[in-house]
Amino acid sequence: MNAIKIGILSISFLIVSIGGTAQEKQYASPGHIRKMARTAESLGDVYTAIDLYKTFLTAKPDNLKVSFRLAECYRQARDYENAMSLYKKLYDANPKKYGATLFYYGQMLMQQGKYADAKKVFVKFKKVLRTPTLKNKRYLKKMYKVMLKACDLAPVLKDS
Repeated sequence: MNAIKIGILSISFLIVSIGGTAQEKQYASPGHIRKMARTAESLGDVYTAIDLYKTFLTAKPDNLKVSFRLAECYRQARDYENAMSLYKKLYDANPKKYGATLFYYGQMLMQQGKYADAKKVFVKFKKVLRTPTLKNKRYLKKMYKVMLKACDLAPVLKDS
């Protein structure tokens, strides 16, 4: 437990030391910042990971892998608006590689109460399920069916 606290404290210290004004020299390379973000994420410190991933993306805004990790952190932090926009961006940028992000985009819409929009996204996701390279296909197929039903049921329950 102490090791986790020390790890979080040291990562927080590094963030403060690499932060600062635009005129100061940045001491950490983007690769080092990404590594620190992954460490923070693996320790469960999603808020530090978010800050570090955002810092990394200012230097390398087209890195889709890091954008995906940031979207996942936003989702874990329940920042559904930011997660939603990143999932959509990832799917639009590379639908073959990031097909599962369409499912997560639909989930984020549901979290915001946009059930009709989410249902449209899930219907579109049904085509993505046919992709042979989709990871976690069995899980996503089961969850797709549940989410589709939930899109119909949630407004009824909400209004009653």
